[in-house]
Amino acid sequence: MDRPAHPDALLWLRRPTALHLALLGLVAGLCAGCDSKPERTVRAQDATVLLVVLDALHAEHISHLGYDRATTPNLDRLAADGVSFSQAFSPAPYTRAGIPSILTGRLPDMHGMVRGERVLDPGEVTLAELLAETGRPTRGAVANLNGSELYGLDQGFDEFHNHLLAIDGRSADLVVRGATYHQPKAEEYLPRMQAWLDEDAGAPAFYYLHYLEPHSPYHPPTEFRERWLDPAYDGPFAAGDTADLVASVKGELEASEDDVEAVRALYDATLAYADAQFGLVLDELERRGLYDDMLIVVTSDHGEALWQHGRWGHNDQLYDEMLHVPLIVKLPAGQEPRRRIESALVSTIDIVPSLIGWCGLEPPSVELDGLSLDDLMFDTGREFDLDRELILRTNEDEPDLGLRTVRDKTIVNRFPGGIIQSLEHYDLRRDPDERRNIVDDHADLVTARARLLKDYRERRAAVLAGRPEAELTQAQMDVLEALGYTTSGEVQAVPGGDPHGDPHGDSNGDSNGDSNGGPQGGDAAVEPDQDAGEVPPSDASGR
Repeated sequence: MDRPAHPDALLWLRRPTALHLALLGLVAGLCAGCDSKPERTVRAQDATVLLVVLDALHAEHISHLGYDRATTPNLDRLAADGVSFSQAFSPAPYTRAGIPSILTGRLPDMHGMVRGERVLDPGEVTLAELLAETGRPTRGAVANLNGSELYGLDQGFDEFHNHLLAIDGRSADLVVRGATYHQPKAEEYLPRMQAWLDEDAGAPAFYYLHYLEPHSPYHPPTEFRERWLDPAYDGPFAAGDTADLVASVKGELEASEDDVEAVRALYDATLAYADAQFGLVLDELERRGLYDDMLIVVTSDHGEALWQHGRWGHNDQLYDEMLHVPLIVKLPAGQEPRRRIESALVSTIDIVPSLIGWCGLEPPSVELDGLSLDDLMFDTGREFDLDRELILRTNEDEPDLGLRTVRDKTIVNRFPGGIIQSLEHYDLRRDPDERRNIVDDHADLVTARARLLKDYRERRAAVLAGRPEAELTQAQMDVLEALGYTTSGEVQAVPGGDPHGDPHGDSNGDSNGDSNGGPQGGDAAVEPDQDAGEVPPSDASGR
């Protein structure tokens, strides 16, 4: 969907002579090795729409995307009936920014839910509101407080259930400070969907399911746990409890290689459980004869790090393990798009503009940052932006900032006050694991990007100042703590670094260099108002 550039984007984006910088949030590449696109577009004006979020799902753990474990047979089954985008990314590694980006099609610093307890501004337009205008009932169920009505994310829904707080007689099995709360489970969504489907009796509707799994705590049912976890493992992380994982983050428990593998197994087991429960929803849709004509989208709000860069969890890094997510689209019957988009860079902000076109929705008055996936899937006569660049940010008052293309990534690590601590740059085609910081080889490009990101952030921070914030009860804060959230974000640094031999993390959240080819960060600081004509040499060479 063609849209004019943001006024803000025109203010801060300049095209340096050595660069080809695209407009704000517009990121994409060509589909390598694919056949020509079919000459048609999606027609789903009367389709029932199902949007599914599996929280904290790193795309590399999905079977059909190349993972070596059979974790996701039902996601694979859906992808076989639709389109899977193997290079899909969230613009932020945390729920409170990632979910509103999915629901609005806007970058975090545009919708404003970037820090603290900010709620969604009523002036933002959600997918639920757009679909409600067509007469569809809009029904949602969530299991993460950070994606709930407490932050205004029920905007546009006729019916919205918070499974984390609505105990309704279910077992209270999440223990915090001596009190017990209900930990939502993926199995709760099938009866919820059955009730909705009964009520709507086959009429077009919008359903939104936000599963907590595979987010921590990693508590899959016994059958999944026994299938994935090595029975010989008896280390401190055997229970998969968030408290133990947080203890490792704080340095109270040291994670060995065996511990890391055990946590990975529990994460995979939790994912496999969620996939199995999602499969029951698909079975129910097929049993009722609804599946073929539905439009189904599956994605995640962010990824999950398992110590690849010295961290567990998500929130405070811009490496791909915290940002790389699934994006699977199953279209109504009769549509024949490409089946696999291998190397085009897409984002969760592309979901809303795509559905606007597919469902014939009235575009919102606010500008969207995403692009329509239609232009990748079909021959629409338009081209997906080949030089697209996606802006990234972490969950902090002064966030680290990043800019990702299909080819490379630049990361600007910042101290409080906006001072640049260090710069990183990775060639993602030669170094997909982001281990070799080559900032010295691209000093002009990195300096220009750092300046543009700084200017963009300062302009948006001024616009967003004074936005309203939610007020949480002590019980709500306790539940968030039990799920691994802290007042400073959703994850902290692991003292001592990576147990695999790449110690590039410390308790302050820095990305410090090492001699093993890991990310390198220098000691020199660059003032935010400084004209950084070139990258400080110490930033490029590491410590």
